[in-house]
Amino acid sequence: MKRATIRGLFHVHGRRSFDSFLSYRKIVDYGVRQGLDFIAITDHDTVKGCREARRYLARRYPGSSLEVISGIECSSDAGDIIGLFVEEDIACREAAEVIAQIRRQGGLVVLPHPLKDHELSRELLEGVDLVETFNARCDEVLNEGAADLARELRKPAIAGNDAHFYAELDNALCEFEAVGADLKETVMRGGCRFLRTVNTEERYVRWSRLIRACKLRRLDILLDMARGSGRIWWLSRNWLVHRIASRALERAVADYARGVTLDIGCGDKPYEKMLEPYVSEHIGMDHEGTLHDLSKADIKGEAYAIPLDDESADTVFCTAVLEHLEDPARALSEAYRVLKRGGYAIYTAPLFWHLHEEPRDFFRYTPYGLGYLFGNAGFEVIETLPLSGFWVTFGQELVYYLWRFRRGGVANPLWWTVPVLGGLIQAFSLLLNRFDRSKEFSWMYLVVARKPPQA
Repeated sequence: MKRATIRGLFHVHGRRSFDSFLSYRKIVDYGVRQGLDFIAITDHDTVKGCREARRYLARRYPGSSLEVISGIECSSDAGDIIGLFVEEDIACREAAEVIAQIRRQGGLVVLPHPLKDHELSRELLEGVDLVETFNARCDEVLNEGAADLARELRKPAIAGNDAHFYAELDNALCEFEAVGADLKETVMRGGCRFLRTVNTEERYVRWSRLIRACKLRRLDILLDMARGSGRIWWLSRNWLVHRIASRALERAVADYARGVTLDIGCGDKPYEKMLEPYVSEHIGMDHEGTLHDLSKADIKGEAYAIPLDDESADTVFCTAVLEHLEDPARALSEAYRVLKRGGYAIYTAPLFWHLHEEPRDFFRYTPYGLGYLFGNAGFEVIETLPLSGFWVTFGQELVYYLWRFRRGGVANPLWWTVPVLGGLIQAFSLLLNRFDRSKEFSWMYLVVARKPPQA
């Protein structure tokens, strides 16, 4: 390498990715016009696009110094893994085997957007060569966390465009000292400097999701996008219970939540905006084995051993978690410990609901059982509120049952009709709920309890 430094792009998707229509000609044209030394094309699960780009480069720009790094972004069981300098497709999905196959091809293993959609096991982290510490489609918090991880692992860092559209090619630019005998050694040892880091506009993220839905014929993605925009929320299979539970929780939060609030089993913090006007600090806690996204959890811990001091929370908030705890009495005693005297606990727990998040689905609760558990833990029960009568419970479970027939993708007529039918059933159930609020058929109860001021 004659130049003292080299510049280029990592993490670029072309039309062979399931979420991009970007042509390889445009990618190569951009690289040549910008005077880049390399572009790493990393399509989802295939290297065919890299070969197409190289053929165009040789034909259109003979003698060009631009090098197309052949790469692949593999969808593994632990999250996406990028292989650089690989020439063959990798079909397996087990993370350890993906890494092994990249190694067998003499490639480098890159961990892209590590705090987004990954299960970060020791085995995965030990197998990584490079960490993507800036991803143009990740926010500042995720990128800063990725940088902390790279420093902790003592792994070299790179910046990734995660480009799916032509405009995104401008979002990141890397520069290395030209060391070693080849480009691969330079990437590993040259010390990456980020010359440009710009976050992707949200519209490009939405458009790539739309492309993915169309290419893969995934109606569920289209429905999720539509629900997210608020346009056809009524096609969701559970909008009814979410609406009722949210309204009940809004009232309870407004009346009782304050100060430092511990959210046990927070998941992705769906109630963050609801709590925000009333509390000074929202501490989300979830455990390592959860099925939910942990990226928003402030602390990791078990409901039986909360990593907070005695009487450090003004409010404890816990929704639809109690049924997943094999020892609810112990968990309530632990919540009582961290709650300040006079502080309130806001919980929801189901009486009727199908099996879910198996095998960690242990109990259903009557209002009397809830009163017994909270009382034994030392709480004063302020209120126990049934959230529905028979029709909401029956209608909602009927919709969940019908959803099972949406098999086979868009070719199945029920794939399209069940969401519409489910939306109508839920609307009719909500109407009937106004005339029958029989508490013995409520699908869920809301409990507000207090730790006595004299405790």
